[in-house]
Amino acid sequence: MNGPVEFRGAEPPEVSSGARLASPVVFVKQQRARRQSTLRTVAHEILRYGFAILIGLLLMTILPGFFETGFRTAKRWPLAMSVGALTTIIWIFLGFLAIAFLVVGVPAGIALVTIYLPLAYLSQIFVGAWLGEKIMPRAAPGVGGQLGQLALGLLVIHLLELVPYVRLLVFIAVVLWGTGAILLAIYEQSRRAPAAAVAA
Repeated sequence: MNGPVEFRGAEPPEVSSGARLASPVVFVKQQRARRQSTLRTVAHEILRYGFAILIGLLLMTILPGFFETGFRTAKRWPLAMSVGALTTIIWIFLGFLAIAFLVVGVPAGIALVTIYLPLAYLSQIFVGAWLGEKIMPRAAPGVGGQLGQLALGLLVIHLLELVPYVRLLVFIAVVLWGTGAILLAIYEQSRRAPAAAVAA
């Protein structure tokens, strides 16, 4: 037999003494591979968690009004989830439509992804802030209290995403809920701007 032979399993293989192999059998213990995969998943989740906290902190400090509005609209979760679900269905439909018309397929598909993916990523920030507030109500207003709540809420979300059968459900719920909250916040902020201009 030519080339290296790799065997994956819990125990090393039994090779007959009369077997003619061009190279020895390389034994890869499956348990170690599984452990490495688990460690990789945990490390990836920790990095995602840290980056999400950083993005949340930037939103709190750079766009505090928008963050507060998004946090408030996330509290109206039935409406937020409905808006998020409707928006996601529309985006999927437009994506299929763009693919169907090959002339505009690629640019339209890129545009849809460019718009939707940031919303889907930011969705965890507002759901995490809501969840953190539910678990640990804020004693006093301020960025420190908000950041603590966000960190706690995101921790719960990311821990749930480590559970194999729950991961997908948590991801879908957070994306629909958070996307709806963001769109409602954008709508409320856009209505306030003209009102403020008229008042001035």
